[in-house]
Amino acid sequence: MPKSYLPTAELRVLLVDDSQMILTMMSNLLAQFGFRNVTSVDSVKGALDRIPLLDKFPFDLVFLDFYLRDGSGLEVLKAIRLKEKELPIIMLTQEHEAKTVVEIIAEGASDYIVKPFTEELVLKKLEHAIGRTL
Repeated sequence: MPKSYLPTAELRVLLVDDSQMILTMMSNLLAQFGFRNVTSVDSVKGALDRIPLLDKFPFDLVFLDFYLRDGSGLEVLKAIRLKEKELPIIMLTQEHEAKTVVEIIAEGASDYIVKPFTEELVLKKLEHAIGRTL
C-alpha cells in the first residue's frame, strides 16, 4: 500500500507502456493530479531492470501495460509480486474479454483499465489504489 502520509507529489509512480502516446497522456494526467515523481519505461526489459532497485527506490504505484513490444506485462507483474506483495499495480489493456481480466487479477494486479480510457476512470482507479481522494 502506498505511504498514505506522503504528499501526492512525493509518491513514486512507475509507468510502463510501449506507446509513447499513452506514456505522454498518462504522465500529463498524473502531473495534473499532483504526481511529480513518475518514471516512464517502454519495455519489459526497462521495467525488469528497475525491479532490483525496489529495495532502495521503492515505487508506491505501478501502471503496467498488458502487451508490450518485447513481451508481456504479466512477466513484469509476476516479477514485481515476488518482491512486493502489496504494491498497487494497475494493468492497462485493450482486452475486453473476461478471461484476460481474470488472468490479470489472478496474477496479482490490484486493478485494471481498458484502453481507450477516460480521465475520470484513471482518477477513480488512482484514488482507489492510493486510498485517498485527489
